[in-house]
Formats: sequence, C-alpha cells, structure tokens
Amino acid sequence: MPDRFDAIARNFYWLNVVRFFAGCFSKGELLDLADRVKSLIEDPIIGQSRHSVTIAAMLLADWVFAQSPKAVLQLSQALMKPESMQRLGPASRRYGSTSVISLPEKSGGRAIFEYAFGSLESTDLLSDKRRQLARIAAAQAPDDFVEKRWLDSPSSKSNPVRWLQVGRSLGALVRADRAEIQSRLGKVSLSRQMVAILASALRFDCILTSDQNVQILQNLYLSSSVELGRPDMGHAPYYLVPVICTCARILATCGS
Repeated sequence: MPDRFDAIARNFYWLNVVRFFAGCFSKGELLDLADRVKSLIEDPIIGQSRHSVTIAAMLLADWVFAQSPKAVLQLSQALMKPESMQRLGPASRRYGSTSVISLPEKSGGRAIFEYAFGSLESTDLLSDKRRQLARIAAAQAPDDFVEKRWLDSPSSKSNPVRWLQVGRSLGALVRADRAEIQSRLGKVSLSRQMVAILASALRFDCILTSDQNVQILQNLYLSSSVELGRPDMGHAPYYLVPVICTCARILATCGS
C-alpha cells in the first residue's frame, strides 16, 4: 500500500483519491506515511510545486495523523520551512483555488500560526511576503486569538510602525478596540507612516487625538500618499479632506 501511495500522490489530478487512500493507513503506518509525504515536499522536482505542501496540509486537516503526534510534528516542521510556507499561501487562480488551508490547532495549526506570526515581525520582510504570511497565520486561529496575540506583541513598543503593519495585514488592526490600541502605543507620537497605516485601515478614531495628527492626515491626503479603504477605490478628492477629518473627529468623539 505505501508504494501505491507514492504512485498516486505524484499525480496532480488524484488529490481527492490521495486523501481517501491516506485515511486507510493504520496507526502503525502513520510515521511511514509522514516520511513519504515529507519526501514529496523535499523532492527536487515535485517539491518545487504547491502540490506537495497541499497534500501535507490537507492530510493534517483531515486528521489522518491524529493518532501519531510525532508524525504531526514531523510534517508541521516540514511545512514551516520558508519555501514550504511560500507554497502554502494562496495559489493562483489557474491552480484552482486562492484560499489558504486552515489546519486544526492540534494538527499543526498552532505551530504554523506561531511560525508565520514570528516571521511577520522580521524587519527585512517585503510587503507582499508579509501579506501572504498574514493570510496563512490568520487562517490557523480564531479572530479573537489572532487579535490578542497581536496586541500583546512587544513590537508595539520596540517598533510601532512594524506592529501596525502586522496588525493591518492580519486584519486585527481593523477589529481591535481603540483603547486597546492606544494603550499599547502609550505616549508614542504618531509618525507620518503610522498615520498612513491607520488611515488605510480606516482607524481615524486612533488618529484624531491631536491637532498634530490631523495635520499629518491632511498632508497625507493632499500629497496622495495614502489610500482610503480598498486600494481599488482610489484616493479621496482633495476638496473632501476637511470633510473627512471633521466627520472622523466627530466619530472619534462619539466613540470615546
């Protein structure tokens, strides 16, 4: 049976057959199955495709290795390599799916989350990689857990700009309570970049706390260096800048 698995696992069109077949392995065969899946990920040819990590993630999500914690650990570690994480993210539409596979907490999900979250705080991470890792991390845990993990990150003090960038990528910046955000930032003065990040997440309630921040926000919009809402919505017309700031100030006051 293991040899049959090797044969069908390499076929891109038999993914559902592979999932069904893997469920037939006994408890004593799970470590061997994990070795074979890991070999696919490390294969010099097929390992360069998304197929190998998709099989590993799907089998973990199907609880195939539930009876073998060692096998779960082995595959989780294989997925936590940078090249594997890159392929674990959203696929192109030509592959058939743009979604991220969500793993159960005890079947690799928590380990993948912690690895992805830790990588997000790297200072040399490019923005597109950060967005991809954020999608992977956010898919592995409930929103409230993701939000708390982000709020409790020490980078809010050591690198507030990066902290806000990570929060925006995770979606936590949009959801978090204003008081929680402000308590983490403390008395840190908002920089131009910080205001831009908050404005792109529509968190005017966190910006309009001083005249200095209002001036920075107005300058950003007038210089067309920040987007309001979704990127495809374009920039706000210049003549609406005072209206935006006034309305946002009113909303901020009502929410306090």
